[in-house]
Amino acid sequence: MATEDRDTVIEKELDEIKSRAPSVDGLKLIACVPMLVSASITKNEYKQLTVNIQFPADYPHQPILVQMKSKHLEQKFTDKLEKICEDEAKKWIGGRQVLVILKFIRTFLEENSLCVCSEEIVYIKRELIGESDEIKLKQKASQIVIKVRQKNYFMNVNISVPDLYPKHQIQTELIDTNLPDLLRINFMAQAKELARQCVTPPLLKNSKS
Repeated sequence: MATEDRDTVIEKELDEIKSRAPSVDGLKLIACVPMLVSASITKNEYKQLTVNIQFPADYPHQPILVQMKSKHLEQKFTDKLEKICEDEAKKWIGGRQVLVILKFIRTFLEENSLCVCSEEIVYIKRELIGESDEIKLKQKASQIVIKVRQKNYFMNVNISVPDLYPKHQIQTELIDTNLPDLLRINFMAQAKELARQCVTPPLLKNSKS
C-alpha cells in the first residue's frame, strides 16, 4: 500500500479539524489552511490563548510547531506551555497531531487555574518565601497555601484565587497561627482590605459645600 504524501496527509487532517473543532468547548478556529492552523482557546476572558500551528517539512514524522500569544497570560507561561505542547506532540509522531494538541491546551488551562497569576507566584517564591517558609500550589482548587515562620511564631494562610482573577477579589483564610488574637484579627482585616482595593475603585469623598 502506497504511503500518502505530506500534502495529502495535511489536507485530510485539515478536513478533520474543520469537522471536529466546533464541538470542542472554548475552541474557535481562526485559520485552517496548509500553511497555518490558528485557533483561539478560551476558558474565560483572562484565560485565553491564540495558538498558531505550522506543519514541518517532514510532517507527520516530525512534531508540529506551536506558537502562542495571550492578552493576559504572561509570556513566560506561554513560552513554557509551547515547550510542553511540542513535547506532547512528539508522542503523536506519525499520526494527526493538531487537534490532539489543541484539546491538550484547553485541558491544560482548565486544570491549571493559577496560570493567570503565574508571575506573581514566581515573585512570591523568589522574594518573599524564606528558608523556613513553605508554599504549596493547588492548581485544580485554584489555591495557594503559604506557611510562614519567624522565630517562635508561625502563620498558615490559604489564598483562593477566583476564576475571573484579577477582575475578582482573592479570598484569604487564616488556617492556623500562634500569633496573639489582636495581631491575627489585624492581619486578616488588612489582607481583606488590600485585596478589596486591588479590584474596587477608590471611593469618592463628598465634596465640601
